[in-house]
Formats: sequence, structure tokens, C-alpha cells
Amino acid sequence: MQEIINAALEHQQAGRAVEAEQLWIQVLEADFRHADAWHYRGVAAHVMGRNYDAVAFIERSLALQPENAQANYNLAVILGELGDDEAAEAAYQRTLQQQPDFNSARHNLANLLKPQGRLTEAIDCLQHDGKPRDESTQFLAGLANALKMAGRVDEAVEQFQTAMEAAPLDARLHSQWLFALQYDPRTDDEELARLHRRWNERHAPPDVSAVSSSRTHGGRLRIGFVSPDLGNHPVGIFMLPLMQRLDPSVIHTVCYSDHKQADEFNAQLRPLAGLWRDVWHHSDDQLTAQIAADEIDVLFDLAGHTDGNRLSVFARRAAPVQITWAGYVGGTGLATMDYLLCDRFHVPPELESLMSEQPLRMPNGYIAFQPPSYAPDVAELPALSAGHVTFCAMNNVCKINEQVVDVWAELLQAVADSQLLLKYKGFDDPGVQARLRNQFETRGVSPERILLQGQTPHVDHLNAHNRVDIALDPFPYSGGLTTCESLWMGVPVVTCPAARFASRHSLSHMSNAGQTETIARDRDDYIRIAIELARDLPRLQRLRQSLRSQLSASPLCDLDQFAVDFTETVLSVVRG
Repeated sequence: MQEIINAALEHQQAGRAVEAEQLWIQVLEADFRHADAWHYRGVAAHVMGRNYDAVAFIERSLALQPENAQANYNLAVILGELGDDEAAEAAYQRTLQQQPDFNSARHNLANLLKPQGRLTEAIDCLQHDGKPRDESTQFLAGLANALKMAGRVDEAVEQFQTAMEAAPLDARLHSQWLFALQYDPRTDDEELARLHRRWNERHAPPDVSAVSSSRTHGGRLRIGFVSPDLGNHPVGIFMLPLMQRLDPSVIHTVCYSDHKQADEFNAQLRPLAGLWRDVWHHSDDQLTAQIAADEIDVLFDLAGHTDGNRLSVFARRAAPVQITWAGYVGGTGLATMDYLLCDRFHVPPELESLMSEQPLRMPNGYIAFQPPSYAPDVAELPALSAGHVTFCAMNNVCKINEQVVDVWAELLQAVADSQLLLKYKGFDDPGVQARLRNQFETRGVSPERILLQGQTPHVDHLNAHNRVDIALDPFPYSGGLTTCESLWMGVPVVTCPAARFASRHSLSHMSNAGQTETIARDRDDYIRIAIELARDLPRLQRLRQSLRSQLSASPLCDLDQFAVDFTETVLSVVRG
């Protein structure tokens, strides 16, 4: 028996799952209550993609040996892959009860908690007494991302820097750090541009051959889109109306998707592509080869330095023309990224030096907005019945920094009895709530005036605009889709753009919508505009009643023209 067990373990360690399972079956035929055999048979089934079998086998093992931390951990991993987050969380918790220093379980559990907005729990899982429980690069990066999501961007940046010192050649870690810096007002724009170029210096291949277009596929332009976000994500939401309107006789689209989970937007996007490839299982080398085989003329990066990016593919020069667009907030720093698709508002001539790519400007906006068909009707101005003005910011928690709180606190003090609703995933986290209320209280604003709400179904999120009067845009990372939705719901947005691309989304959308009167020159102007709006309810009511129709008639919502503009802009590059 021991010889069979040893042989099974040898096959398992060598990745020969089929052979290993056959031997574990022999062990179980001899001893049906062999807990390790059930466990390892489950591991083998998982390797072969039979996850439901794997769960059943490992659960048999745990029924015999419930205190096996490794078996509980493996069960949790598989349940997570099956999308059963509740059961996966319970299995991770059992693992940590049995082995508190099982740091891989801590890391995975935190990754399970973060998307649910349970950010304080995730942070506590990863650190103790303010210090990381593990100094591994992966662990530090997980902690840094949790801190960032909780709005503790300064701490997140420090953790990323510590991880970078330990792993300076980790390209994905470097990207995560750069993305975190976009939220950090302490990093000036020139330094941010320099740090992006450093990514190219550290991680791009030293010698990259040019790729010429063979153009053997007839007259149609072959455009590839590379993204982990072709689903229910702002990228997928903005891509859908474009894909619905591109002329297939002119453009053949190929989507290279790293989006693993099926959702309604993913299901709508798939049939619109000329060719759809799920590539999450492809290495960078394999994906580069596939793009070459597909004879792509223009390759779009829709991720930049966000999670799941494929910048290493673009650094290899996978296509003759490479363009970054929509998924990130500015240039990538890559020498092989030829263009940044933008507009005159995001990158005016005086800011071109901040980009390593050549700006490729769309004639109107760089995206178009398709309002949801289920958007609620615009309600009457809430201030008329409430007796006070309610400001709001329905943006990511990590956009709310100390400088933003300074300005918003001054504004709340200037507008008597006003309230501020902060709504997004994570604002219902107890630790996030306590921290934010304390920040405002130390600036003289009663915590009762700060209303905090977490994630809700999208229709309810849109309907929350019917409780507010004025939207406040954060800085230096402004709203994008959030701003479009606020305007559609009749809520004017006060914004204060700066030089960095991330701070100019609202400027672009509002300018294209013809709503420029609430674009501030500086922070004093921002406060002045918001105060004047709050003290002029008839003006707010007029905006409430007119913004949706104004937006609908503007270039921001002209989806057909956007598709024409996109096609002509891309063709102009290819034609030279």
C-alpha cells in the first residue's frame, strides 16, 4: 500500500494528475476511509478541471479528518473558482482556525472580501498591529490594494514601495504601484510621467523588432482589443455601443478577453466581435503569437496599468500600430505604445509632454455614453422638500483624500444644514465609515451630516441621485462614468481639473455635454461654484429639469457619430 501511495504522490508532484488519480482509486479500494487519498484525489480532479468532483472528494476527506488545514485550504480555492464565495470564505476561516499562520489562506480570503466591500476585514486579515503578517511580495501587494480600496492611499503607496524594493523586476507589481499613484495628490504630474517611463526601462525587452502589416486579408482593417474588463465594468459599458455600431465591412474586430466571469455585458459583447478569443489562460508569449497569427493591424490596450493588464504583450510590439485607450487614466510609459486615444480636453497641446505616446485626438469626446434603459425618471429637486441641500459623491472610496475632505468640509460649513452623501462599494464598511466621519469631525463637521451608503443594484444606485442636489467631483482623480450618470439624473457636477489625465474626465464629459458653468479654475473657485449653486434653488431646479435633454442632444450621447469618429480616427493613422 505504501508503495502505491508513494507512486501516487510522485505522479501528483510531477503534474501527472490522471496517473495519480488512478493510484488514489486503488488506495481507496483497499481502504475506503483513507482521508489523504480522498483529499489528493480531489486535488487531481481539480488539476483536470473536474471541480465539482474535486469538491465532493475533498469533502469526503474532511468528513474523516476535519482538522486538515491543507484540505480545507484546497477546498476553499476550488469553491472560489466555482463562484461559491460564501462556502469558500467558510473554508478559509476553518483553515485559519486550524493554522493561523497559513498566509496563503489569509491572502486569498482577503481577495474574497475586497470585492464585497468588506475592506477592514480584508486589511485585518493581512496585517496585525499595523504590520503585514507576511513580507512576501504577493502578500504586501494584496495589503496595499486593500488599503487603497479603503481610501488609505498614502499607506498603500508605502506598502507598494516596500514590495517594489523586494521585487524590482515584477512588472505587474510595478503597474499596481503606478495605478495607486494616480490617486495620490502628493505625486506631481511630471514625476508621475517619469515613473511611468521607468516601467518601460525596467520591464520592456531591450530589442523589439518592428512589425509590418501584411494586409493579406483584403480591404478591411483588423482591429484587436485586449482587455480584462470586457464585461460589467466601465470599459465594457463604454465598448458595447461602439461594438454595436462599427461597420463590419470596414473594420473586423478581434477581442482578446481576460474577463473570466460571464455577465450580461460580456454576453452582449461576444456576438458583436468578428472574432472573440478568451485568453486568460494564455501566457504573454502565447498571446503575442496569437495576435501575430490573427494579422492584427491596430491593437488597442484597454487596461493600461490596471489589474489584469497585458502591457508586456504591447512591450513586445505585437502589432504594427498600438494604441492605449479607455481602461487607464493617461499614458502607459511604453516606448512601443504609439498613440493615446484621447480628446482635446484630456490632452491639450500644453500637456503633451506628460505623455510618452502621441496623442490621437477624437473630434469630440474620447468615449460616448449610452444611458441605461432602466434609468429612473428625474425627480423634483430634493432641497425643495427637505429644507436643506444634499451634496453627493458617488465615487470610489480611494478617490477621497485629505485634500478633498479639506475642501468638502469647508463647503459644508459654508452651506448651513447641508449634508453629504458618499455612496460606493466600501462606504458601508465600519472601518471606512469611522475613518471618514472622524476626518470630517476634526474639521468641524458633525458626523451626522455625512451619509454613507455602500453598493446597491445599479437601478437603485441611479435612483439615489433623486435624493441629492449637487454632485462634488473628487480630485486629482475625477469621476468618469459616475459623472455621466449624475448628469443624466439631473444632478450638476462641480469639478476642478488639473494637469493629470485622471483629473480631466469630468472636464471632457461636461464640456462635450455643454455643461461648462460648473467647471472650476481652482479649489477656491470650486467652493465658490458649489456655494452659489446651493444658494440658488431655482437655478438648481432648472438644471434638474434640463440636464437630461441637454445631455441626450450632445456629442457625449451621440453614439452613431462616435462610431464614425472612432473609425475615421483609426483609419487616419493607418493611412498615414
